[in-house]
Amino acid sequence: MDWRRHACKLLGGLQVIGSQYIRRRVPKQELSASFFAARHPKQQRFCYPNILENTLYEVILKRFEQPDEVRTFEKGRFELVHLGGMTIGRATYQPGWKWSEHVGKASGAKSCAIEHVGLVISGRATAAMDDGRIIEMKAGDLFYIAPGHDSWVVGDEPYVSLHLMGASEYAKKK
Repeated sequence: MDWRRHACKLLGGLQVIGSQYIRRRVPKQELSASFFAARHPKQQRFCYPNILENTLYEVILKRFEQPDEVRTFEKGRFELVHLGGMTIGRATYQPGWKWSEHVGKASGAKSCAIEHVGLVISGRATAAMDDGRIIEMKAGDLFYIAPGHDSWVVGDEPYVSLHLMGASEYAKKK
């Protein structure tokens, strides 16, 4: 049985449009012992009832091991996960990667026009602002980088970061 139809059956007729659930109140009599959660087979997507309020709350779990989209370029990749109306990215750059050479060159841009908010997971990189400031980022650093910058990996270790803002537009093919 298709997981969506199964979810509708388990969830008392909860409507599914595309991959998004529409919340609706569920009368208490529709909540049975077998009613606990509906799970999408590829991603962990659950709907849990709140019996006190007769409302369903959705919980979605995803992993970067199965991203929704992958953008690849020389010496790097950018994996995207769409979750709760947000797009979150994971950047993985190899030693020697530089934005102006490996991403910007394809579009003819000299500096990145994307605003970033993120977290460095491993490795080190710089953000070189168009005004001349150079900032080094390392594992554990939370960062905000304004538009108008170049960036490159520092050292022999791959650089990995999560991008909470700017991910949807970053390294997008025109």
